[in-house]
Amino acid sequence: MELRVPLYNLVEDVVLLIALSYVWWFFFKRWNRYVAELKPFVRHATVFLGIAVVGRAIDVVDDFCTVPHASAIFALCYGVSILGIIYTMINYVVTLES
Repeated sequence: MELRVPLYNLVEDVVLLIALSYVWWFFFKRWNRYVAELKPFVRHATVFLGIAVVGRAIDVVDDFCTVPHASAIFALCYGVSILGIIYTMINYVVTLES
């Protein structure tokens, strides 16, 4: 197993994985902390950020070896994650306004 991408790509992938993992862990620790109205926000954010972390981890693995259907996996993970976070943020604002 050897590095298949330039070193700067690996560094970028690892930095993004660490950043996403930190944000995911931040929300995960708050899973049951808030009042009932805000719990869905934290839980949805945790789930969708978790999907992004899985996608980014697969991207790091793909830097070293071939992952079958990697492009489709990335598109699915990142697409679901981005749409989920957008949904979560809109839902949060609607909750705050009511």
